[in-house]
Amino acid sequence: MSTSNLNTDPRGLEGLSQPAAPKSSGRPRKFIEPSHPITVTLPERTLEALATISDDRAKAIVMAVDTLRPPDNRSEHALVQVIKASEKTSMIVVGANQLLSAIPFLGLAEVAPGRYLLHLISGTSLADLEVALDDILEGDRGTDIERAMVAQLRMQLKKVRRTRSVHKAEVLIVHTE
Repeated sequence: MSTSNLNTDPRGLEGLSQPAAPKSSGRPRKFIEPSHPITVTLPERTLEALATISDDRAKAIVMAVDTLRPPDNRSEHALVQVIKASEKTSMIVVGANQLLSAIPFLGLAEVAPGRYLLHLISGTSLADLEVALDDILEGDRGTDIERAMVAQLRMQLKKVRRTRSVHKAEVLIVHTE
């Protein structure tokens, strides 16, 4: 191999005989991950809110979405949260999860974008939920992040059951069309 075209001095790279990179047409890429151009119509208040996040609307949308629903490669610590409801009580809130949605006696009530409060159909025991979570974990369905959430929820329920710091309460669910 000839070393005549090799240059280790970064100031002299312009003399290298390498093929030119293909020219891209249009704007430079905003994101390093795959992306697609879209057209969307938004209310003025939403546009104003996005402007407070970033001058670049696309980046503002991505930042807002990532805040509400972190990408799969982020830490799993926020998958299951215990949220304070009053001075002496808290509730378990989870992210969207198809595995949990498939449990017939478990409901997920969206209380904030991408955050769901768990509710059991009347007459369902905590033990029934724990068995359903164990069954999911013994299977192979779902994404890694969904399975991590189920495992984290299972551990949280086990902890509160063992410390006798859990009780069920009624939640009013109103059916709408």
